[in-house]
Amino acid sequence: MNLTITLIQSHTPDRLMGRVMAVQALAFYGMSPVGNLVGGGIAELANAQSAAIVGAIAVGLMSAYFFLRRPELREAT
Repeated sequence: MNLTITLIQSHTPDRLMGRVMAVQALAFYGMSPVGNLVGGGIAELANAQSAAIVGAIAVGLMSAYFFLRRPELREAT
């Protein structure tokens, strides 16, 4: 997580640093409890393996969405 934050902030213009830090805080600290709650609920209803599979599918779908719909993100690397 520290490496990810460092890489993102090192490629962020100074004028956007506050906004980027706010999004990082929301993503890493604000949404983690929500994801943990959902994953725990799925594990409670089914099992831990099912929760991991559902999480992997969700990440894969979001990655595919950004890959297909946001070509400017691919060009930035």
